[in-house]
Amino acid sequence: MSARDGILGSIVGAAFLDDLRNGLRFVPWIIVLTALIFVLFAPDRDNRGDQREAFSLREVLATFRIPKDRDYLLALFGRLVLLLAFYCVILYQLYVLQDYVGLDSGAVAATIGLSGVVMAVASGLGTLVSGPLSDKIGRRKPLVTLASWVIAAAFLPLILAPSRTTFLLFISIAGVAYGFYIAVDQALMSDVLPDQASHGKDMGILNVANTAPSLIAPGIASLALGAGLGYRGPFIIAAALAVVSGFLINAIRRAR
Repeated sequence: MSARDGILGSIVGAAFLDDLRNGLRFVPWIIVLTALIFVLFAPDRDNRGDQREAFSLREVLATFRIPKDRDYLLALFGRLVLLLAFYCVILYQLYVLQDYVGLDSGAVAATIGLSGVVMAVASGLGTLVSGPLSDKIGRRKPLVTLASWVIAAAFLPLILAPSRTTFLLFISIAGVAYGFYIAVDQALMSDVLPDQASHGKDMGILNVANTAPSLIAPGIASLALGAGLGYRGPFIIAAALAVVSGFLINAIRRAR
């Protein structure tokens, strides 16, 4: 998922924190390498011989139409709001550690690298537990709602007592809850798709909730900082958003 990609990027970026010029030189080559890996290990069948339908502008525009189904929209905004809360910290962790926690550049780089590893392990554990548990009890909503509220609670130590320890504590708790959330929420999204004939399109629109928060979160955080709320402002907003996400998911009717 995109949040995990951001964590991986932060690990790599932390290694070049004191050498930004050389770090930026790696960026285009990383993009090329990942594209090659995708082509080599995710091959698709040749469809050049398939019969093609006549081009229709109406059909093209229809692919961008968001379903008006209530449960579908609740699932969409539930995930969007949750990831928005998460990105309010993840995208600003360099400045959080430097200006809010007060670490020097060496300690910042080391902490970002460590937090990436902690996040990867914690979210992986959450995913391993939540999927089988959801299948066993036959429920989705309670687990997704619980994970949202655990992420909200994970902000509290960082709000009340900023330190390297509370930052890593946030990453650990939120990481497990994030993995817990993503695995079950993906299944929940499948359960609320409104039209069997357009599953692919509708799921694609739902996946916008994975990427849009990374564009919106910096604006929310910068507005809070610009208003003089300090770093606690974005954290409090993020915690509130995570709570709202839980209520949105819990309001879904078509899935258990």
